[in-house]
Amino acid sequence: MNLFKTALFAVICVVAASTSSLAAKGSAGGWGGAYAGLSAGYLQDSSALIDIDGNYSADNNADMADGIGNNLEFGGQAGYNWQDGRLVYGFEADAFGVTGESLLGYDSDEFDRALGQTIDTTASLRARLGVTVDNDYMIYGTGGVATLQTVSSHLDNSEYDGAQRHYLGWTAGLGAEKKINSSYSAKFEGRWSEFGAQKWTDGANEEFGADPQTFAISAGVNYHF
Repeated sequence: MNLFKTALFAVICVVAASTSSLAAKGSAGGWGGAYAGLSAGYLQDSSALIDIDGNYSADNNADMADGIGNNLEFGGQAGYNWQDGRLVYGFEADAFGVTGESLLGYDSDEFDRALGQTIDTTASLRARLGVTVDNDYMIYGTGGVATLQTVSSHLDNSEYDGAQRHYLGWTAGLGAEKKINSSYSAKFEGRWSEFGAQKWTDGANEEFGADPQTFAISAGVNYHF
């Protein structure tokens, strides 16, 4: 956990340093137009593992575990803004690679095996609606559709390693963005996401499901074209 906090703090320091070094290049312009940039941050996931048919934990002395994972995410975003006075609105797409801990699992005494899922990638397509505090600073809300891909591992049975599962859901959050100059801005954002359940059948022909939720905070820099 300390590693994730340290890495996130380092990302924020880099963004702050970029803001200081670029601010001297000129005054900021408006928010309208296309932009693209890079971001990094911290993502926490949680999920309940669902025994769909209700037989596995009862028949096989299995411990059904809800998972909480701590992850780092690295990726980028691109979007387009329109500005009408102090109102700024538009859309944004992003994609992140994720590295971290297991999402969920179960342990079976009878079959002597455990299942884990690790988040591999996330992506979203969202609307953004913001208000400028002054010409250089904007606070905004954002929301839209999100996807999540996991990679599963039967921790002591390689037969099941590497299976990918795709989840579809929604995401919403708040953020703040500061124009550094006419070309660059720095942003900080927090988002909550929920995904619909997926189900699968394991080697013992038992049905399971999972319904992940994530909370992410990220910092980044955008280039405005």
